[in-house]
Amino acid sequence: MPPSIASRSGAVLSASLLKGQGRSYIDLENGVFYRLAEGQRDTNKRQSSVRLPPRLIAHICRWQARGIIATHVGEWDGVPVKSVKVAWARALKLAKISKKAPPHTLRHTAATWLMQQGVDKWEAAGFLGMSTVVLERTYGKHHPDFMAEAASATTWKRRKSLPQNLRCARLNSIKRPILR
Repeated sequence: MPPSIASRSGAVLSASLLKGQGRSYIDLENGVFYRLAEGQRDTNKRQSSVRLPPRLIAHICRWQARGIIATHVGEWDGVPVKSVKVAWARALKLAKISKKAPPHTLRHTAATWLMQQGVDKWEAAGFLGMSTVVLERTYGKHHPDFMAEAASATTWKRRKSLPQNLRCARLNSIKRPILR
């Protein structure tokens, strides 16, 4: 489950290029991933539809053209993958990561990257399939705007003798570091 999808593994593993019962669906023509499997009811896990990144669409199209995948995005020997446990353990071993890190870590990585890049919180929450409240509470500290106003307010002494337009020009001319 690459961070570019930021979806739960169940949605990714059932992702198919063909619409069908019990499958989430990838519409390559429109670049949309319908994460909620057909026939399943919506839960509080928010498996909303999401636009796929262009690079991922290109990869999927190439896999399909080369016959690497037939019906599902995750296949092994023509059969849909049911679990990523073995592959994930191998990837951790190859990367020399000894710490236990579940595949869900990639979802946290995607959320953190979106916040660090300053993506609008409403848009990021929609992409991740979570509420803005959860996004802000859990990942808001990674956003470049986090506490920026408070930091500015406490470091600059306001002078009554300077006209308002000069104070604004002075504040805007200073480069502020991006906190990570």
